[in-house]
Amino acid sequence: MEESKRNLEKRWRESPHSTLFRPSYSQKTSTGNELVKAQNIINSKELGDDGVIVQMVVWHVQQPLKGSAHTFKYRLYCGRKGKCLVRYDNEDGKGDHRHYGDREEAYPYVSLEQLILDFLNDVKRMKR
Repeated sequence: MEESKRNLEKRWRESPHSTLFRPSYSQKTSTGNELVKAQNIINSKELGDDGVIVQMVVWHVQQPLKGSAHTFKYRLYCGRKGKCLVRYDNEDGKGDHRHYGDREEAYPYVSLEQLILDFLNDVKRMKR
């Protein structure tokens, strides 16, 4: 576990998204009805000149959530004036999915890096 955490930290420090990396240890996050120990590894919120909010929150959890095969709990959000344009998240029992406009669909999780790239690409498309 420590080795994978160090590898993840190293990848993020070396990536173009390194400003998003803000470790915070011994936090708790909700997974369904219980609280679990988690490490907040990404916590970023930006407000664009166009009024679009882009927020990314990712936690490393001890065990995968029900419906997910990885050890991350995440919420990646893009919205304007209280309306969600695109959101990627995973809920206990529901698994990885995205909200794109009025649609909700399963998201085929590959890696944390791919998740963020897919989200940012969707944000670019929605902002056009």
